[in-house]
Amino acid sequence: MSKNEKFSFMMDGKAVSHECGGDNSKDGNPYFYMLVFFRGDVMNKYNENPDKYRFQKNDPFPDGTFDGQVFTPGDCPDDWSLCFMSHPNGYITAYLGDLGELSHDEQLHWKSHNVLKAT
Repeated sequence: MSKNEKFSFMMDGKAVSHECGGDNSKDGNPYFYMLVFFRGDVMNKYNENPDKYRFQKNDPFPDGTFDGQVFTPGDCPDDWSLCFMSHPNGYITAYLGDLGELSHDEQLHWKSHNVLKAT
């Protein structure tokens, strides 16, 4: 079983750090659907390597926010995908539970861009 990293987020005005992954059941991860914030440069790795990563971006919402997905091509041995939301203020968000679907190396990449931001 691979190790899941802890990510930080704000909840009720307090900083919380919790392991990603798990499930959203009663006995699973109670923070599965908590939004975790990242600096926008978390995406640079993927933008700079179009041969290794793909993006699917949906049309923006009226406020300029858009959602999308970053993923590896289907023929990649470490196939993965992550849904995200890009905000006009430069932040990227993803659900804590979804971050657990990433490899440990990818979790470390995202963790290095994790920021605390009140919603």
